[in-house]
Amino acid sequence: MTNINGSRKVSYQVDAMLGNIKYGELQCKPPTVSMDSELDSSDTGAKYSSTIETTGYIWQNGEKTDEIMDWVKYQYKIWLIEDGEKKSLGIFYPQSIQASTEAKTIYDITGYDKSILAKNDCITSRHFIAKGANYINEISSLLVSSGITHIISDESDAVVASDRDDWEIGTPKLTIINQLLSEISFENVQIDRDGSAILKSYKEASAENIQHTYRQGKASIVKMPTTMNSNIFDIPNIWAATVENPDLAETYTYTWINDNPLSRTSTIYTNQNKVKVLNFDNIASQADLETAVKKQAFSDMQGYDTIQFQTAIVADHGVNDIVALELPQFNGILKETAWTINFQDMSMSHTGKKAINY
Repeated sequence: MTNINGSRKVSYQVDAMLGNIKYGELQCKPPTVSMDSELDSSDTGAKYSSTIETTGYIWQNGEKTDEIMDWVKYQYKIWLIEDGEKKSLGIFYPQSIQASTEAKTIYDITGYDKSILAKNDCITSRHFIAKGANYINEISSLLVSSGITHIISDESDAVVASDRDDWEIGTPKLTIINQLLSEISFENVQIDRDGSAILKSYKEASAENIQHTYRQGKASIVKMPTTMNSNIFDIPNIWAATVENPDLAETYTYTWINDNPLSRTSTIYTNQNKVKVLNFDNIASQADLETAVKKQAFSDMQGYDTIQFQTAIVADHGVNDIVALELPQFNGILKETAWTINFQDMSMSHTGKKAINY
């Protein structure tokens, strides 16, 4: 399918993949590709998903073969083709398959990014990590053992503070990975469009981190409904944390107080002490505890404008990208929490949150 979108010529392609090797192509109805950074990790843990509808026959060198796609063995890769240039939208592992048959069999497939491998792969004995082990090395080892071998990571010299065997038999490796990442103030593991695992430290949305800018009359913005949900009466103003673990050489504690007289939720403005107690089983260091508490406080102190808008399809949006939006209806910096590419109507919908500090 090809669509002339303004001066752009846009289409898509779906490849059958065996690992990172193209095996053939699939003829599909217009697919969708979605990112949702707020998916419950107990569900899939994956941030990227896609849906395709196909007969399942594999095409090679422009010819239809007699081979039906093996949805367990193979993966599929979706491409955006813009003015003849191919841009990856991700490699997906089928997890839901529905087949319907009338004149021919049609497969409706839902696939997830490569992190689903670490979600499905569980430990078969209690997982032990020795005191002094480097966090990134341990996380990388778990990823590799799940079949995710290409890893791109921010630097961290944080080490495990005590011997660990916290996890029961049957725990998904992804659960362990994301727990360890949280202990060094990293984001949950993400998978990029080429199947690499990305380990990155937490960063707040700011002008220095802007990755995309949309303005009125540009980037094909077609509508701009906005809503705002305020949680002002539920916001704490004191965050107290303790790491309760007898195996640690020292006890880490930290308290952060919002005593800003200009803040409408502060101890001074409300004349109330609204305490939120945070408990951590493990943390890499006192500095990491302070970062974790401040991260939680910053998150709790926000009300949010939730913004939804549409643009032309673009291929370079990831997970929680920082977006500047400049429109008469709204102007500000957002953290993009979700997006969906729909090749049926050749559009991309976005959902972002703007923090309003109370």
